[in-house]
Amino acid sequence: MLGLLPARIDLKLLLKAIGGHAWTFAGVGTFSDRFGRLLTLAIEGEEVG
Repeated sequence: MLGLLPARIDLKLLLKAIGGHAWTFAGVGTFSDRFGRLLTLAIEGEEVG
C-alpha cells in the first residue's frame, strides 16, 4: 500500500506501524515520533542489565 498514496500519508502509516512494533527494539523504553515540518524519532527509557 505504501507508495500508492501521497508521501505524507505514507509516512504517517509507516510511523504508526513502527510505533505499534516499537517494543521489539525499544525494550522497556518508550518510542515516540513527532511529525511536522521535521520528523523526530526518539527512544527514551532506562537501561536494563
